Amino acid sequence: MAGDGSREARTYRIPPIEIYEVTDDELALIEESCRSLGQDLSFAIASLSICASFVIALSSASPSGTVRTLYFIVVVVTFVVFAYTGWRWLGARRRSPEIIRRIRSRKVDPESPR
Repeated sequence: MAGDGSREARTYRIPPIEIYEVTDDELALIEESCRSLGQDLSFAIASLSICASFVIALSSASPSGTVRTLYFIVVVVTFVVFAYTGWRWLGARRRSPEIIRRIRSRKVDPESPR
């Protein structure tokens, strides 16, 4: 029978699929939240790394007055950027699950097949 071209076929059932209706506003909020989530985290990590580098340089070396002032300004600016983007990241991280929870809370009994 192996040479007659017949093949054995196996069928696997697809589990039930749940479909949720989403408003355009909810979709826009999820999209904006996901986009800013990655960007804010990247900026927060980068600015924290720069801030830490300049703090280490300030504490381990004794630069002249102008260079010391410049390093201190870099530390302050990068820490402010870290605080701002970190705060935005935390907010976006909390906002996405809230929107999804709100969408799932509209779950009602399934409609009967037509």
